[in-house]
Amino acid sequence: MDNSFPSHQQTLADRNLNTLMCNGPLPGLRSRAVRLAAALLFCMASIAAFGQDPPSAGTATPDVSATTSQLSAPEFSRRQQAVQSLRSLTETTEGIRALGQAIETHPDPETVRRVIDVLEITYRDSNFRQPQAFEVSEILERAALSGRWYLSEAAREILDRLWTRRVEIAITELNRLKIPMEPRDPTLLWQASERQSSMFGSDPTSNQHLKIYIDETWPADPKAFQLLQRLEGLAAWSRIGGGLISLYKIDGNPLTVEQTALLKGIFGDLRIQERGRVCLGVLQQSMFESGKGVLIGRVEKGSSADRAGLKSGDMILALNGEELSDFEELVKLLRQFKVGDTITMTVIPQVVTPRRNFEVPFPPEEPPGTEREPKLPKDVQVTLRGWYESEEPPAADNVPPEDKPERSPQ
Repeated sequence: MDNSFPSHQQTLADRNLNTLMCNGPLPGLRSRAVRLAAALLFCMASIAAFGQDPPSAGTATPDVSATTSQLSAPEFSRRQQAVQSLRSLTETTEGIRALGQAIETHPDPETVRRVIDVLEITYRDSNFRQPQAFEVSEILERAALSGRWYLSEAAREILDRLWTRRVEIAITELNRLKIPMEPRDPTLLWQASERQSSMFGSDPTSNQHLKIYIDETWPADPKAFQLLQRLEGLAAWSRIGGGLISLYKIDGNPLTVEQTALLKGIFGDLRIQERGRVCLGVLQQSMFESGKGVLIGRVEKGSSADRAGLKSGDMILALNGEELSDFEELVKLLRQFKVGDTITMTVIPQVVTPRRNFEVPFPPEEPPGTEREPKLPKDVQVTLRGWYESEEPPAADNVPPEDKPERSPQ
């Protein structure tokens, strides 16, 4: 309950108090009479103020102590009324902050649990791009680290169970920090597409796979690294553990050895990939390793390789005359170049022909008895691009729904 006087009642109390001070019955009794009268006027004004409308949001922090005290009332109707009153506070960020303070300071675990339940509803049902969702998110993240075990367990349980909402809010905030990533709209992660997740995890070139590029533009604000850790749910989800996220550490990034080790502990070694500043835009076909060359499994649309005419099923034999034995050697050589450089790749076209809806390519179809002529290698000029477009990302609360060009693992 707000014990502050409404303005007109405060004025009336002041007038009466001044009258008593000036016209008291006896000088010796005047001070005691004034104190008694002031106390009486305060009680009367408080009773009158009880029926007044609460202060508007933004003019004062809501006082939830009186309401939370009703959460342990023996009558069910009083408890439900208290819950409804608390839910009305979640319509403003000021009210949400007041609820956050309540769970951090209230001594009764059961009351804290009921308030957290109210916060969970807002966390689950509100638009993740709105300030209320972000405010509740910060409260739950802070509560998950609390030394009060019942508070931290309740908050952690919500964050784990509603992990998709946690991811959406974290991506929205990373967008506000202008972190380069694809896709920028987190809702695309949950949408079905032509290239859905395979049995080995999501297609790393699709919108069902989040790609974050950690390069020299990574902000010094520690908040960015905290938000990165909140994406842990993407590492655990897939049919057999493939995950929905890849983090690319680009040469020149400011992450420390300790931070890299922490990320590997969260996402796994395979999801933290060290790369140079340029991106070729091909995904290898690992099932056909021969110890010579790199067989292209997929070429990303709009990438350096795509613009040079490379296709799925081509075999890369050499880069600037240096022969390749595997994909890792290709990655190592590419780290020597910068964006805008032109390289020469020696390629045998269409060694295999990929089949639609299959992960494994097949040899080209030929009539029975036809002898295959050996395909000769040719040189292809490739102008190298970066991992992402340099233009600024769209505002987080106005993310376009359409797909954006993306970069593949290399």
